[in-house]
Amino acid sequence: KTVNITNHRFFFNAEWKMDPFNQVKISPTSSYSKTNSTTGSDFLFNRNTTEKLSEGNSNYINNKKQPNISGTILYNHRFRRPGRLFSANFTTGYNSTDQTDDQVNNSISYPSGSSTGLVNNQHQYITQYNTNPTRSIRFSYIEPLAKNKSIELNYTNSYSGTDNDKKT
Repeated sequence: KTVNITNHRFFFNAEWKMDPFNQVKISPTSSYSKTNSTTGSDFLFNRNTTEKLSEGNSNYINNKKQPNISGTILYNHRFRRPGRLFSANFTTGYNSTDQTDDQVNNSISYPSGSSTGLVNNQHQYITQYNTNPTRSIRFSYIEPLAKNKSIELNYTNSYSGTDNDKKT
């Protein structure tokens, strides 16, 4: 079995304090993963010590790529009244998987008492492509009610989609 895996990740945060009451934070992230694997095997099954039941080989090759990108923008506003706060948070992302599988299974089955085998060769080639876009927005407002009490009102709207395409 042979497996090769490559991973790359990148992220950072950028903050901008416009004044004592307003702040913006931007946090982008990206990653990329690539996997290649190959597996091969031979097999032989006997009915007893002298008679074959089946024999053959199988090979499997897998290639997968997964790029992902996302980002968040956060805005905070502090009001002059202590404890009063408004924030808005926007997040978006895009994830995908692009994969191929090449599977070959070749076998020969021997019926009981026969030296002539029945050949069964199978070759499957599978391609699969999946995408997953996401985005959400959230607004939050905090109002102080008393020294140790406050109320928070928030609104969130989210979207997540999935698209799958698989061919065999």
